[in-house]
Amino acid sequence: MDEEKIQEQFRKRNTGQVRGRIRGMGDNPDQGLIDRITQIDAVPEAHIYLLSEGADGVDILWQADLLGDRSLDKGHGKLPPVIHIFCPFCSTPEDPRAISITHSNKPYEIEDLQEPLVLPNVVKIDGTEGPFEIWSLLHVKEIIRCPYIEEVEGQVCGARFMIRGSRITRVG
Repeated sequence: MDEEKIQEQFRKRNTGQVRGRIRGMGDNPDQGLIDRITQIDAVPEAHIYLLSEGADGVDILWQADLLGDRSLDKGHGKLPPVIHIFCPFCSTPEDPRAISITHSNKPYEIEDLQEPLVLPNVVKIDGTEGPFEIWSLLHVKEIIRCPYIEEVEGQVCGARFMIRGSRITRVG
């Protein structure tokens, strides 16, 4: 993830939005500052759901966060999209281990479905069970490797996996 590029995009977007809202009153809220945009407010966010097979054969549902603009069109105020997932092999709710996917490090495609894909027998990572609808499928074009290959709390991962049709499959 090119963090400097993302931070620069945040600054451009926020500066343009704040300038249009100050209306010449300076930076004093008592003198008419109408609204202030924070970085969190400025970032579009969506969720994509991923499936992995649990030890008992029941599908486990993971939530991935898509931050930034889905479109790769560049322009003023556009943020490059970044997908944050948790490693399905070494993450736990107490120790989430994030992996970032961008178009520059792992090209991907998001397929929007006309009808939802209904998963009748699924367990969410938080432990709740039941049917769940998926409206978008994630396809990552390359193999992903968990970056947590150093020992973290006695655990070493480095798992290699693929994501096709929002299904996580371990490789090798």
